[in-house]
Amino acid sequence: MKSVLINGLWQKGEGKSYTKYNPATGEEIFSTAYASEQQAIMAVGIAKQSFKSWKKTPLSERITALEKYASLLADNQQALIKVIAQETGKPYWEAEIEVQSAIAKIAISITAFQQRTGTVLINQDNTMYYQHQAHGIFVVLGPYNFPLHLPNGHIVPALLAGNTIVFKPSEYTTQTAMFMIRLLLIAGVPSGVIQLVSGDAIIGNALISEEDIAGVLFTGSYHVGKKIHAKFAGKVDKILALEMGGNNPLIIWETKNIDAACYHTMVSAYLTAGQRCTCARRLIIPDDALGDAIIQQISKLLQKISVGTPDDHPDVFMGAVISYDVAQQILQKQQKLIQQGAMVLHQSILLREKTGLLSPSLLDVSKMQSIPDEEIFAPLLQIYRVSSFDMAIAKANQTKYGLAAGLLSDNENLFNLFSQDVRAGIINFNQPLTGASSQAPFGGIGLSGNHRPSAFYAADYCAYPVASIKKNCLEMPQNKLPSL
Repeated sequence: MKSVLINGLWQKGEGKSYTKYNPATGEEIFSTAYASEQQAIMAVGIAKQSFKSWKKTPLSERITALEKYASLLADNQQALIKVIAQETGKPYWEAEIEVQSAIAKIAISITAFQQRTGTVLINQDNTMYYQHQAHGIFVVLGPYNFPLHLPNGHIVPALLAGNTIVFKPSEYTTQTAMFMIRLLLIAGVPSGVIQLVSGDAIIGNALISEEDIAGVLFTGSYHVGKKIHAKFAGKVDKILALEMGGNNPLIIWETKNIDAACYHTMVSAYLTAGQRCTCARRLIIPDDALGDAIIQQISKLLQKISVGTPDDHPDVFMGAVISYDVAQQILQKQQKLIQQGAMVLHQSILLREKTGLLSPSLLDVSKMQSIPDEEIFAPLLQIYRVSSFDMAIAKANQTKYGLAAGLLSDNENLFNLFSQDVRAGIINFNQPLTGASSQAPFGGIGLSGNHRPSAFYAADYCAYPVASIKKNCLEMPQNKLPSL
């Protein structure tokens, strides 16, 4: 399979070979070879050559190409859904939502570009104004959980602003990336403007080591993001947009609607098999009868939750994690928590050999002496029981991350306190943590990001402002300064 695109030509990777398996079934999907480091360097060189002409392409033409891309995404929706489901193991209904989100992103990105990075006149005679310019070449490093929607959220704003792209998708989702890039080319994005380089961390490192790049747009874990940040230490001229994970708290407090609270908890913790950066990782509940009732209801829901393949009928709620190897790592982390004192309420097990199909996990960690502050990217929810709402907020803030936080309650006054005191970039009330809008900024603080929010604010890191004062003719001022 030719999984490398350089200057509009598809070619075979010259690096190490790789076989991709469907995480929901264990069946082989394809075999290919990663790009070589030399191919990665070549891709950056082509992107550099193409930057000047793309930057000078009228904005109207760039918009036309991306609107055509949106139409092509819609026309190819069913085929894309199948590719995404096959590579990620997520149900078809969830893959469909991803494609629809990617389509909607184009119009939202155009609006955001015009609102946040357009040309603004400061006075009526046009002598003072500011506009925005493209940075140059961006390396986009994509994740596997939303292989279309999340890279799309970097690539579309960057192209709109006039930047060129070298895209390295997750090695788990190569075919989704190839489909996406083909549609961009058909839509009219010039061949040298966007390159696709498949590969693992070695190829990613080769790309970000190139001095000619303007920056890196990354979605992934804190541990990888930290390495990228260290790589660019002292390089103040580079743009880094690091969209990382979270150890996200969800509090249930003072509610009579236990069914609704537990439903939103299930969606928050287990949607996409827990593979969303906004998923709830920590559930904080009162240490009283309400807390007991919450645990009882969640346990009932976990007993009947459906896990399976995209082709199962009726539709399942939860698909696979991204690979069998990742599933094994998750089970090891669960076992470590149990050995350290976590009480098992619902233990995750592998449902089918050589797949990523896991049952969900629920652990009460209230009595553990030391709990790692880490994002476990999995269908694993940890319960903390506390005696007061002040303690609940304090527990919510016991993390160095700061992506998402939520409160489920009948008392809006509690939310007013919560939203003022909790540290997170996304704070929801009576809604799942997994609910976020592309029409708002998306990003976190602490270890969750480097203050470069994406979604509606992605336009901000894709262009830099240029302020100007001008006069049409060169002449002496009426009032000259002393002695001049």
